Amino acid sequence: MQDTQLSSAAEFEAAATTSQFHVHKNQLSVGPRRSDYFGAIFRTTLAEGAAARSKLDLQASAAAAFPKLLDYSYSGRIEFDDKNVAETTALMHLAHYLRIRKLYDATRTFVQSHLKPSTAPEYACEANLYSMEKLVHAAITLCADNLDSPLLSDALTKTALSEFPTDLFTRVLEQSSKSSAVKSIHITRYCRQNSDDVNTELFERFCRGIDQVDPQHAVELLSYAVRRGFVAGSETQNVCDICIRDAAASRVGADYETAKPAWTLCIKTYDLHYNHLPDSEKVKLLESGLTAALRSHESFRVWSPGNGMFLHRGDSILQVTPGPLRNYHRLPPPPTLYVKNN
Repeated sequence: MQDTQLSSAAEFEAAATTSQFHVHKNQLSVGPRRSDYFGAIFRTTLAEGAAARSKLDLQASAAAAFPKLLDYSYSGRIEFDDKNVAETTALMHLAHYLRIRKLYDATRTFVQSHLKPSTAPEYACEANLYSMEKLVHAAITLCADNLDSPLLSDALTKTALSEFPTDLFTRVLEQSSKSSAVKSIHITRYCRQNSDDVNTELFERFCRGIDQVDPQHAVELLSYAVRRGFVAGSETQNVCDICIRDAAASRVGADYETAKPAWTLCIKTYDLHYNHLPDSEKVKLLESGLTAALRSHESFRVWSPGNGMFLHRGDSILQVTPGPLRNYHRLPPPPTLYVKNN
């Protein structure tokens, strides 16, 4: 229907951005599918009505959805695409703005059934374009309540949380009751993708109340904190201290053979984020890692044969740094300093 004149009987022209639609007045302003917006124009002597022309300045997604709205006005049929959240949200906005009650009710009913963790991020962003605060709030709440759910992972959502405007992302963090470790994962991803948009003040707000950091993301998050002027070991504990502590958090269990402290995976020489840290922070990471190892095992040996630092327990030797993680088995312990954990 776009850019097509219906017939000589067409008596009204609606322009949506650069597209023009020639439609009948009665079709838009009379009957159960009427638009009270256009009806008000036709009943007045305003310039728009007198010239039989109305111009609507629309967002791109609303302009793209406008032909579907006109199809509904003529046919009374509407089919929602469950893979096109942008179109559905735009139709809901248009129905509200143009005051087409039946279309608005139908769209709202569909959105209520379609809003779920995997679609909530996109609904939040699209609704935010049109200042549809009730829908934004519902979508943000769903994101916050499912922050730890695989259904909210970047791989399963068309719009990732890391693509949110900073104000929406902040709302998700502040509204969520999930653990600090879960929040730290999303903060790290957000900073990774939006580094230029996250200043010191905003980063501090993101991390407010964080008392635990996911070990696998701790070094990366630490690097973002350092770049924004945070320093570990200050008078009050900040996110740097927590990152250093939790980077050393061990994933070890009773079986030492499968023990792989998370911190050892992060301090390899080829780790990009580790290499960008100041030497002072690298030392603190190593110190914290050794302390965690001491607490994790009844006893261990530490020595430095000139090509790296090693931990030893029983007949297993774990190379800590530098280079890739290596395990050596059934080797006799070399002469070392013996440390006993009482």
